[in-house]
Amino acid sequence: MKEGTIVNTDQKVNTNKVINDDYGTNWTPTGSTNYYASKFHRKTKDREILFEGATPLHEFITNDLYELFFKYINEPSANTVINLTGLLPPKPPYRADTPFIIKFIGSNNKKERLKLAEYYIKSAFIQFDKIFSIFIKDTDGDIRTKIRYRSDTHKKVLIESYKVYNNTIKTQILNLLID
Repeated sequence: MKEGTIVNTDQKVNTNKVINDDYGTNWTPTGSTNYYASKFHRKTKDREILFEGATPLHEFITNDLYELFFKYINEPSANTVINLTGLLPPKPPYRADTPFIIKFIGSNNKKERLKLAEYYIKSAFIQFDKIFSIFIKDTDGDIRTKIRYRSDTHKKVLIESYKVYNNTIKTQILNLLID
């Protein structure tokens, strides 16, 4: 795992870019970007899509983000890598781009996983805060959408998931670090 800058959120470059120096990704989330987690076993080369597969931001945040960290911290396996990935809409004739958000390195030692989880949690919060900031403007609790999110989802759904993320999910995830 590369130490150093987790995410560059320099607003001067492009306010809609999520730059992750750990994985060399520089991408722009859209309302139709989905998010998914997968588990890869290094020895068997088996890959498993976790949870319900790729889901929109508002669903991934409220249904899967806490479960992802719970699974990482409590299910030991040194031979496993869990990837949290964005699934961008394809731009024909190319396939969809899938930038890494976090790559969880497995360990059989729970203390080591907890130490690594601190880093991953910080990275996830920075990146998802940035992703939400593309769609949401939060001025001292006055929360509004900035740009259109998804045509099939009312803006109140996104705002509610943002509130749940900030007021509940972050706390639940941080509480996982208390052993």
